Amino acid sequence: MEIFDQIAKWISENESLFSGLAAIVALVAIVPAALRPMLRRRAAHTEAEPRESDATGRESLPPDSTSNPRLAVLPIEVSGTGDTLRTAAEVMTAELTTLLARNRGCEVISRRSATAFANGGGTTGDAGRTLDVRYVVEGQLSSARSGLRIGASLVDTSRDEVVWSDAFEIDSDDFAGVAQSLAERVAAHLGIELIRAEVGRAKRQPSDREARDLFLGAHGVLFTEGHNKESYARAIDLLSQAIARDPEYADAHGLLALLVGLGNVFGFFDSEADARERSLAACRRAIEIDDQSSDVLGYVGCAYCDLQLYDQGVALLERAIELNPSNAQAKAALGTAFIGQGRLEDGAAKIEEALRLTPAYKGIAPWATVLAGAYLRLGRLDDAATSIDQALRCDPSFFPTQLSAAMLAVLRSDPETAARHTHEAKRINPNLALETVEQLVGHNAAGQLAGWLDEKPLNG
Repeated sequence: MEIFDQIAKWISENESLFSGLAAIVALVAIVPAALRPMLRRRAAHTEAEPRESDATGRESLPPDSTSNPRLAVLPIEVSGTGDTLRTAAEVMTAELTTLLARNRGCEVISRRSATAFANGGGTTGDAGRTLDVRYVVEGQLSSARSGLRIGASLVDTSRDEVVWSDAFEIDSDDFAGVAQSLAERVAAHLGIELIRAEVGRAKRQPSDREARDLFLGAHGVLFTEGHNKESYARAIDLLSQAIARDPEYADAHGLLALLVGLGNVFGFFDSEADARERSLAACRRAIEIDDQSSDVLGYVGCAYCDLQLYDQGVALLERAIELNPSNAQAKAALGTAFIGQGRLEDGAAKIEEALRLTPAYKGIAPWATVLAGAYLRLGRLDDAATSIDQALRCDPSFFPTQLSAAMLAVLRSDPETAARHTHEAKRINPNLALETVEQLVGHNAAGQLAGWLDEKPLNG
């Protein structure tokens, strides 16, 4: 029972790990929200549903939303015969259109107009010109074993280039239910791939540094440079510039709140009290501007959880998921909040669900790290090791994962491995201090790693 005594001792001082990592998950959770370049305040209670197009296939959009990425979901093709398969394709096309339209960061043309274009034929370039869309989503549905398989693609109409393509399968004899589940998975992937495409587009084109470009630039810094004091300073500066250009940019206020709160956890600011107040002020401002956006609610809900204001944070995250059920990132953030509240089983299940929906990419490392922490608290060391391995494969430069790996090694009585991971965390974040480690893994756990923090690695 000695190993469980060690775990229990660690847990008693470990609560701050989960409030700190809640902000990390939150940062990933809102990445797709960079697609929502709201340059002016919109009506706070507008329903996020597919909008009808006029006879030309062009939606009636407010002038200030024309820089949003616009896309069309073309009718999903069927490979095979049978009314059941055709019905499943129709259900999935409708569901995918609805789910993507709930992400108010992109403009989705109506299914009627997309279908009319598809029936008339034409290339993706024609779709771009006729429907005035930047991207089209294509898919082909077929039977697979006892379920369905879909191949989905995201195409840039201006260059007739496939920027993302993947295939998904679900086994079930409930074709309608499977179609809805597949649509949710595809929508979650598309949210991430759209932001990647938009960041790439911003890099290729000359920029006048408007609010949207500054917002995307902040995400670009985080994508390329990761979590360190310098990258956070640059991202926060870009967000501050975006807000100066457009004080009503709710997403920028929300992301600013999140980065300031997370940077505070990492020890990037001189005054913890000032950083906390700045984060809270940005939270309040974001909600004042727009309290009906899944993206904004996700930002602010995660930031509140980082500030250990769990009741407020959980309520906002649950509402964010209601508004956009395909928001896998918000589900991961909600799971992290549950863990912070001590609801370990609920939190682990929610993060597991998010990981099933989302592709294996760099951004899921924080989710897997938090999940590993929950497993450690539940005494599931083998599951913790699996999650840590997944996080390290996706992003070995995420230093909290290295600290989690070090703690797992301590619990397994492997000081050599614990020392190696602690040294690597320090190498990744040279400013890593004992106080920051305590915030992430708790006082007792940090005490067990403290001896290696200032040691020179054996191969150094």
